[in-house]
Order: sequence, then C-alpha cells, then structure tokens
Amino acid sequence: MRLFPSVLIAFLQAAFLPVACAQTGDELYQQAIDDIAQLQWQEASWLLEEVLQLNPNHQGAKVDLMLAYCQLEDFSRAGALQQQLRALPVLPQAISDLIRQKTEQGCTEKTQWQGQVQSWIASDSNLDQGSSKRWLEVTLPDGVFNLEVDQSSLPRSGWLAGIEVQAMATPPGGSQWALHAGAVQSWPQSGQSMRWFGGFWQPQARSDWGVGVQQFWLQSEPYQSSILLEYRGLPSIARIESLLRLRAQFVDIDPRYQSLHSEWRGQHISQWRGLWLDNRAQLGFEFSPQRPGGNQYSGELSSRLIYPFGPHSLELQLRARVAHDQDGYSPLLEYNQARQSVQSQAAFAYQWQSLWLGKWRLEYQYQEQNDRLPLFSWQKKMISLSYKQDF
Repeated sequence: MRLFPSVLIAFLQAAFLPVACAQTGDELYQQAIDDIAQLQWQEASWLLEEVLQLNPNHQGAKVDLMLAYCQLEDFSRAGALQQQLRALPVLPQAISDLIRQKTEQGCTEKTQWQGQVQSWIASDSNLDQGSSKRWLEVTLPDGVFNLEVDQSSLPRSGWLAGIEVQAMATPPGGSQWALHAGAVQSWPQSGQSMRWFGGFWQPQARSDWGVGVQQFWLQSEPYQSSILLEYRGLPSIARIESLLRLRAQFVDIDPRYQSLHSEWRGQHISQWRGLWLDNRAQLGFEFSPQRPGGNQYSGELSSRLIYPFGPHSLELQLRARVAHDQDGYSPLLEYNQARQSVQSQAAFAYQWQSLWLGKWRLEYQYQEQNDRLPLFSWQKKMISLSYKQDF
C-alpha cells in the first residue's frame, strides 16, 4: 500500500517536474514510481538518486526519495532531504503536511551512536623501563665516579591488565563527538598503573580539523593534561595521507613543566597479492624550555605487513624512533650530555575476528632503547592478549 494517494503523486509530477527535463530522467522517474507502487523501496531509491543526479532541482523526486529513505530507515539522508524541501521559497501544503507526518512517525535525522570496548592482559619483562646498565658515571666536585644503579631503577617483570571504552555520537547537523576512558593496572605496582579520560570534537564527521582534550592520572594523582588540535586537509602526495597535530601539554608531577608539541604524520597503504602494507612516518618538535633536556626533535618510521585469510590475519610490525634533546639532561650525569635515543620495536601478531565474538589478538613484542645516557637504555619483551568489540 502506498503511503500517499496517487492524486498527490500526480500533483507532484505536474507541479514540481521541470518543463525542460531529459526524456531519460522522465523514464527513470516513472520506473521509480512503479517500484514505489510495488513497495520496492530499495530499487526505487537507486532510480530516484539517478534522477537527481541528472536534474538536482527535481523536487518531486526529492519527495519520493525522502519517503523511500524513511522506509529503508536511512533517517540521516531522509532528514537531509526534508531540510532541502523546507528551504524552498514556496512549499505546497500537502508536501508540508507529509513531511510533518513522517517526522512525527520518527523519520527524521537522529543522533547516531557508535561504541567500542577493548580489554587486554599482558606479561611485561620490564614494567618501568628499568635501565639495562648497572653503572653510571656521576660528576662530583671531587671528580668523576662510577656508581651502581639503584635497585629500584633496574628492570622488574610483572603483569598488566587494562580496559578502554570509547563512544562516538553524530547528532543532527553533522558534527561529531567522541569520548574515551580507560585504566591500566600492573602487578606489582608500577608507573604503568594509570587512568585516563578524553574527548574529541569535529564540526563535521569527515571534517579536515578537530579539537580534543585529555587527562591522565598516575595511580591516584593527576599526571598529565593536554589540549589537542588536528588538521587533515593537506593535499595527498604520491598517495600519502598527511596529518598535522598541535598539542599543548601540562605535566603535573615533578619535574613539573609545560610543552607545545607539533607533529606531522604521513601514511601510505598499498596492496600486493593479498598482502597489505601500512607504512607510516612522523616528524615532531617539542618546545619545552622547562623540561629536563629542553626542546626535543624526533622522527619515527614504522611498517606493518598484514596477511589476511578469512576471519584470521597475521601481522608483522617494525618500528624505529629517534629523539634528540637540545640541552643537557643533568650536570651530574655523564658530563651533562644531551640525551639522544634510538628506540626500536619488532612485533608479531595473530588476529581472529568474529561478527558475534568480537576481535581477538595475540601479540608478541620486543622493544629496546639505546640512549647516550646509559640510565635511559633499556630492553623489554611483552606478550599480550586483547579483545575488542564494536557496537
């Protein structure tokens, strides 16, 4: 049964169909009307979309397409067409009543919600990134001495468990809000035991820019807060997608300091014989005169090779990061040298995904950092099992 009388359709065809309309558009529109009469809403929507591509001012097709979207429960696009029709200088009362009727029945643009829950457990061979060196050179007024590293600064193995919840809302109008909160607990207690909460806003779901805030707590004490600005409108060069990020950061534990991070990130994805290759690069500068070591320059390269087979996939990831401080770290350590570190990581993962059981991932990682100051050189191994479910 049709949603409105055939007399109304005839009125729309007579009042809204432009005089100078291509014959092809007329034929497509008539086919769409026939499909609506047979309650074939999906086929009718495809035909009406073609009609509007040929003639964007075909108001009758807009009304029929709005009704088709209502039947298909595509409320976002139905709401967009309702706004276009309401914006007309003159709208027949019959059409106005029809739009109001469909709105009252629930066919209007609604807030769209998405969510994700992720949890993990891991075994870590070096919870606090304890130094792999046991002796340090310390400069004192009487000379240079070799001192043994304190036991608390040496590697400690342990376990980690964490959970993170994310929610994203797209209200009518197209803006997008995202919130996330999470926590990690370690056994024994370590610097990885923390909680966090943050949010991000974009004026449109696919906007080139957005702003965000984030707060971290180390155990129960405020640790770090930041304000973020992202811009994705850079032109793509050689299929490399780029992102600019500016972040103001406030560290709330000793040594307290403020910093301003600027980052460029690039990503290139390619496929070859069933394999996916995800290459990424990052260049960064941190302006932080009060930070031990002062300003910092950094660069990072990573490559991820993915082999999917059905609901399973195997991944191999390699990553390298170089960081260089502008000033000396401490007048007591290693002749007040500036820190310069090279961090590398290799990871192998198996992933299985199910529509009802979510995504499971088993991963092994090896990481190491070699620093000009031996106190900050470390190694670690970690094996983790994680679970992720989208809503």
